[in-house]
Amino acid sequence: MVQQKQTRGIRRRRKYWQEQVRRQLESGLAVAAYSRKFGVKVEQLYKWRRKIKIKQGGSKGFVELRPIPPVPRIGESYEVHLRPTPHIRINGSFTLGTLKELLVVLREL
Repeated sequence: MVQQKQTRGIRRRRKYWQEQVRRQLESGLAVAAYSRKFGVKVEQLYKWRRKIKIKQGGSKGFVELRPIPPVPRIGESYEVHLRPTPHIRINGSFTLGTLKELLVVLREL
């Protein structure tokens, strides 16, 4: 009888945490934010996420990577006039990142 109660308690606890893990994943909230909002211990949620992932055959430490869209290019050409002398013309093939780097260097002059 005691054994049955313990088994039911374990099943009930597992079901509860499976539901919490599912809700946290579906909510899109970070674990800490979800835990604060719903009064769940962060450590427990992480523990059960690991347990459930391992039971379901999930791999540890791997995430899906998605390519980043290309950096937009500056259209046409631009001219940069710095006083007293530097005058620079930039073609459309310059990326925004390269332009930012150039401006940092020019500020140091």
